[in-house]
Amino acid sequence: MMKFLHRVAVLLVAACSMQSLSAEEITLTEAGSLASTLGDKVTTISELTLAGPINDADFATLAEMGKENLKVLDLGAALPAGDSIPAMALLQANQITSLVLPETTKSIGLMALGGLSISSIELPASLEYIAPRAFRDPKGTLSSITLAEGNESFTLVDGMLYSADKKTLVLCPPAREGKITVPEGTECIGASAFDYCKKITSIQLPASVVEIGAEAFYSMSTLTSINLDEITSIGYDAFGGCDAYIGNNGVVSLPKIKYIGEQAFSALSIVKVETGDDLETIDEQAFWLCKELIEVTLGKNLKEIRKSAFHAADTLMKVTCYAEVPPVIVNDYHAINYKFEAEGTLYVPAGSIEAYKSANLWNKVSHIEPISGTTGIEDLAEADYQVIGTEGGILVKGNAPVSVRVFKVSGVLVKEQTLAGGNAQISLQKGIYFISLNGEKAKAIVVR
Repeated sequence: MMKFLHRVAVLLVAACSMQSLSAEEITLTEAGSLASTLGDKVTTISELTLAGPINDADFATLAEMGKENLKVLDLGAALPAGDSIPAMALLQANQITSLVLPETTKSIGLMALGGLSISSIELPASLEYIAPRAFRDPKGTLSSITLAEGNESFTLVDGMLYSADKKTLVLCPPAREGKITVPEGTECIGASAFDYCKKITSIQLPASVVEIGAEAFYSMSTLTSINLDEITSIGYDAFGGCDAYIGNNGVVSLPKIKYIGEQAFSALSIVKVETGDDLETIDEQAFWLCKELIEVTLGKNLKEIRKSAFHAADTLMKVTCYAEVPPVIVNDYHAINYKFEAEGTLYVPAGSIEAYKSANLWNKVSHIEPISGTTGIEDLAEADYQVIGTEGGILVKGNAPVSVRVFKVSGVLVKEQTLAGGNAQISLQKGIYFISLNGEKAKAIVVR
């Protein structure tokens, strides 16, 4: 009986709470007065239409209301200070499902509308600037963006927001799915443009795109395919959280890259990185925690490698650097990382070996060899033979007899065997090896 009465009481309280929710229309005469104007109603309003001057304090009140019961918020007639939605103004107001922005809004600040539960938004005609992560949406609910008539700063193409000149892709709705094709003429993927677009698997970039902004593809956890052949600059944490992205079969090719930003590819499961001669700077932690990375090729014009660029990339055993003058390593204790210094091999132009051996931090690398070294470390032509790393060894497939030589990354020969053809297994301990066939070609192989 007592349990029954308790349940009835709980239901009555809940019913009273539901009944007490209200819709209000408020006009403020003084910015910062919303909380005092509403009083106890702050926690019971589910729909609010607000007019008049508002400031940061009022947005803070609205944010708290949006974490409680406020679901519909109309600020169309509100007058925000400086015609701006301030940074983090409504951050995590996750109960808000409908939002009308002030008609006078010129700018939307960093993460100003992050974490809302809106499925659509109309941007006012006055809007001129949207900060990175302004609409950060980890739940992926925002599916539609529209523009008020008369906006001269932005345009819409295929449901995505671009700068008016269509050169910068500003924002893709996080609810988009599948494959995205960016139109020719686009030059830049803006900062946070695809932030938390967790259902997009492929992005096709035109040749005109040369720049990728900071966090452009942040937390695109299902992205597996994107072409980077024309890219010259990649910003901070551009591929952060892109857990499924491993390049093209493990290889990230950046033939025209000039700048690789801080943490740009950090913690990805990429195996090999290839850059061209335009590369000048690798920024801090660019390949930090890339625990599957085996091999890196760096162009001849590389000038600078910044702090911890390859820190904790503990499987990296081969670095080929074509720069005749050793690149400066900025503010760090290691040339690549401590394990590479002890066990890896650095390949440099033959005439520059002594320069690297005497250069600051590069002189910690135990094995420095000429690029034209005697072990023939080049790409294996797999048209005739196939070498596959397996658990406890390698599998060699071919149609003709072949001489197989197995080297450690330091160049030390550990096994030599002639195979009659067909499929043959060679047992090896766990590690990274270079496999040379018929004394000419070689390939890096991981034995697990």
